[in-house]
Amino acid sequence: MEEAYKKNREVEAPGHGLGYGAWDYAKLWIHPFYALPRRNPPAWYNALLLEAMVEVYAHWNKTLLATGEPYYLKLWIFDPHFIHSQIVAAYQDCLHFYDQTFDAQKIEKPFPFHKYPKIQDKLQLFDWHLYVDCDTYAESDLTDHLQRGWMSEKEAASIVAAHFL
Repeated sequence: MEEAYKKNREVEAPGHGLGYGAWDYAKLWIHPFYALPRRNPPAWYNALLLEAMVEVYAHWNKTLLATGEPYYLKLWIFDPHFIHSQIVAAYQDCLHFYDQTFDAQKIEKPFPFHKYPKIQDKLQLFDWHLYVDCDTYAESDLTDHLQRGWMSEKEAASIVAAHFL
């Protein structure tokens, strides 16, 4: 499955978006993990996916370097919600498309290299930064998610408790 992900993204790289709108992304839309509710694959599978993402990143980087124009190319690794991870790219009129996507984190936390020992040397070549990933919920969202079974009472309670921190 990770091989198919990598091959599909290499064939499309730099992607339809970069050809027309000067931006693109590659998400981990892999069933059954990227479904409702979203859930993370096992750690060993995340490591395989991240290895494929690094290879796709290298391919996109080569393609974008050849344009001779400035570009934005990043691996967004979500931890602990790995299934949300993606590769994003932008250049030309969309160069700053992703600039305000996340707020910088105020705490220092190192990248979890220990989770990916097979490719730790490749990952250490990147300049990792920590950003805030947050979800916004209305009370009606929580009620709906509870009724549909997409969220447990405990999860809803933790969201409500975090709101008042």
